[in-house]
Amino acid sequence: MPRRVPWALLTAGCLVILIALSRHAALSDAPAASSGTTSALPHHGAYRDYDFGQGRDIIDVGTQPLWIPTNLITEAMQRDAILSESLARRGLTLRFHAFFKGADVNDFIRSGDLEAGIGGDMPALVAAAEGRIQIAALAQYGFCSIVAGHPVLLHELGGKRIAYASGSNAYFALLRALSAGGLTEADIERIALDVHEMPSALAAGGIDAFAAWQPTPFIAESHYGNQVVVHQSLCSGYLYFSQTFSEQQPDALRQIVAAELRAVGWLGYRKNRLRAARWALEKTEAFSRRLPRLNERDYAALAWNDLIGIASIPSLPEADLLGNGRLAREFELLRRLDKIDDNATWEQVRRRFDRSLIADVLSTSRRQLQSYDYREAGSENHESR
Repeated sequence: MPRRVPWALLTAGCLVILIALSRHAALSDAPAASSGTTSALPHHGAYRDYDFGQGRDIIDVGTQPLWIPTNLITEAMQRDAILSESLARRGLTLRFHAFFKGADVNDFIRSGDLEAGIGGDMPALVAAAEGRIQIAALAQYGFCSIVAGHPVLLHELGGKRIAYASGSNAYFALLRALSAGGLTEADIERIALDVHEMPSALAAGGIDAFAAWQPTPFIAESHYGNQVVVHQSLCSGYLYFSQTFSEQQPDALRQIVAAELRAVGWLGYRKNRLRAARWALEKTEAFSRRLPRLNERDYAALAWNDLIGIASIPSLPEADLLGNGRLAREFELLRRLDKIDDNATWEQVRRRFDRSLIADVLSTSRRQLQSYDYREAGSENHESR
């Protein structure tokens, strides 16, 4: 006979799931800090221990350790002795801080805690529409996915409980998928979660589907029996800087852009991707222990899928920035869905994508870009967590 599970145990388990979902919904949808110098820390308890530099000699950068391949790029940048020594000669120190999603990075850029960060297309477009950032380079060019407990068509998502990371590129991928299926946000039950919570919440029955970036969809399909990707859409990620930092420290900005170019070139070799995958996996475990561990080979292979989209030089694609290009269409959809102010124009946003920065770095630092010096733990670059 099958073993009966006591009702009290089932009830307690459901309560645990509901409490977890409620807690993370509150965290993910926490109000953004207002512009100015007030820190965003009070609104984001997950980052309460972070120490941001308040002087102009410290450059704080927001990273996303749960997002492939940007985490391999930033892990290499953190160990780039050429970058750290170049900045040290200018009296500057670079510090990296881990975040769950680009919307959180934006909050800390708004408050003046961060000078730079990594964010997806939706966070980048929102910040650009606010006039707060200068976008310098690609950091990812691949796919976001919708994962469900069984195969479903897009129009069948109506009425379902769907988890998303508020304000992220996967959230935007969800909005596009709903639109393609003839649905809107009002037709689903939205559950705000961070990506590391999503596969286990789906397995436990707390949600019916979720939207996420890699490696979460791969983990869902490979580690949980019946979870399956039901939709994919193109998404992109960027390295960008606060407008204030761009104006006050243009030389340091170019040194950081050069470091990203160096990292992308270095990651073109498989042995280097495996090395960076080890660094990224260590950081993922330290930042969140909720996701099953992947092996370095799978991790490096997933990263390569999106690094191919960047190619050897992470220039901002000119076609994406045309008036009828991909980003312009995304901008119009976000504005139509009231995610971007009606007064913002595509031309204003387009000017925040500065294609000249990489061209300048290539023309002045090409020799430096072909030298690599990545050091293991113990380098002066460090994270606050």
